[in-house]
Amino acid sequence: MALPAELTLAQLNQLIKQALRISSLQFVGDPALRIRRIGIACGAAAEFLNDAHRCGCQALLTGEARFHACLEARAHGMGLILPGHYATERPAMEQMAQLLHRQFPKLKIWASQQETDPLQWDCDLE
Repeated sequence: MALPAELTLAQLNQLIKQALRISSLQFVGDPALRIRRIGIACGAAAEFLNDAHRCGCQALLTGEARFHACLEARAHGMGLILPGHYATERPAMEQMAQLLHRQFPKLKIWASQQETDPLQWDCDLE
C-alpha cells in the first residue's frame, strides 16, 4: 500500500495506534525511518516480510512475529509494526459481520460482543 505522504516509522506507529484504538504496540526499526510503502497482513503474518521487501515496502504491519522475523526486518532495514494479533484481526471480523448482515438481512449477524484480547499489557499496574 502506498501512503498518501511519506511518514516516519514513529508517525506511522501513532496513526496505527489511533486507528486500532490501542495504547501501545511493538515495533522493529529506526523510529526516524522514512516510509512511503507498507505491506499489511493481519494476525501473525511475518512470513510475508520478504515478499513486502521485494515489493519495495519500507515496513510491514502485522499482528505478531517470531523473534527471527524481527531480526530479518532489522537486517533488511525495514520497519516491522506489531500491534497484536487480536488488534489486527478484530476490525476485519466487524467488517465481515456487517457484510454478511447486508447480504443476508433476515439473519441476525454480529461480531462477538464478549471476545477480547487474551493478552494483557502491564501498564502501571499496582
